[in-house]
Amino acid sequence: MKSIEREVKMLKKEMSLGEVAIIYPGAINIFMDLDIDFCCGGNRSLEEALQEKNYNTQAVLKDIQNQYEKDVAEGTEIQDFNNLSKTALIEHIIKTHHEYLRNNLPRIESLTETIYRVHGENHYEMLNFVNESFKALKKELEDHLEKEETILFPKVEQYEKGLLEKSELENTIEELESEHDAAGDILKGLRKMTSGYTVPAGGCNTFVFAFEKLEEMEKDLFQHIHLENNILFKF
Repeated sequence: MKSIEREVKMLKKEMSLGEVAIIYPGAINIFMDLDIDFCCGGNRSLEEALQEKNYNTQAVLKDIQNQYEKDVAEGTEIQDFNNLSKTALIEHIIKTHHEYLRNNLPRIESLTETIYRVHGENHYEMLNFVNESFKALKKELEDHLEKEETILFPKVEQYEKGLLEKSELENTIEELESEHDAAGDILKGLRKMTSGYTVPAGGCNTFVFAFEKLEEMEKDLFQHIHLENNILFKF
């Protein structure tokens, strides 16, 4: 995949979270560390999102800019998703994110069921919530992936070939963005209930691994939603 040209672009507090993540994908890790919603809430300005969390806007912006400049200076590859054709971006989303979910959703479901069965007596409220929330998320995502691959993505490819008007995509995109919001809300609930995927004292290796996989999935899904909401769905 083409890398972003080795030049530093100045990030500004007025930019949307989505814009910052497009210019510098490395900002995604910083946003996640700060619990900033950059995908479903990607239309908000960086300043608004940081003020909402009571962060020092200038300090965080400086940290992101410094890391960006460091990566550019060191020649770190920065993937340029914004300049891909929509067809190429769809191919990346399917091969990277859809494939990840199809491989990992059943595994994570097995893990959440196991820790609920083994540790539910001592951590009932948390693990019952995790187990039920993940089942709901899994079903939501499986239906969502099917809808994207059989309905939306073919329409986007037809649009790119000049065979469809933008207006013929709008309702489907609106519906899928709403589903992104619903999935994002479940993820936020999981993070809150688990105190940031913190394993309680006495948790076994399976407990640790289950929470690691949940957090891994959260990161992948947020990147997935960002690519769609902030790039693919923009015309």
